[in-house]
Amino acid sequence: MGTPVEVEHQNADADAVQRTTTGLAVWRKGEQPSFTDGWRTWRLENPQGQQTTASGQAATPMATGPPIGVWDRLAQCESSGNWASTSNPVYKGGLQMDRTFWARYGGLNYAAAPNLATRAQQIVVATRGQAVQGWLAWPVCSRVVGLR
Repeated sequence: MGTPVEVEHQNADADAVQRTTTGLAVWRKGEQPSFTDGWRTWRLENPQGQQTTASGQAATPMATGPPIGVWDRLAQCESSGNWASTSNPVYKGGLQMDRTFWARYGGLNYAAAPNLATRAQQIVVATRGQAVQGWLAWPVCSRVVGLR
């Protein structure tokens, strides 16, 4: 989401908002936090954990982070869309994550390395990393595919 460039405040609709170096973060009452760069909007992960329905059943989690198609476009640039890529000695998988990134954002819960995990698992880990580091985690391809 970028680095904050102003203090969080309320707008005219009573939403909590904060301008960042890459866009605008918005917290609306009763909704998941979201982020917009003026062209696209991403809904962030529920910070309270999994929600339940009135019957007590676990709710189906909402898609979090950037839409899945964004990750496919990024993977096409990073690894020609090969989610099992090992062509680089340091960066692996479709999104070319290194060992530190993979471990830091929970990848070891899925597999020893990104190239051994499924596409969906790689996207989960990448979404977590992107929420913290922004698109600079993929410095060249994020620019090539128009994410920054």
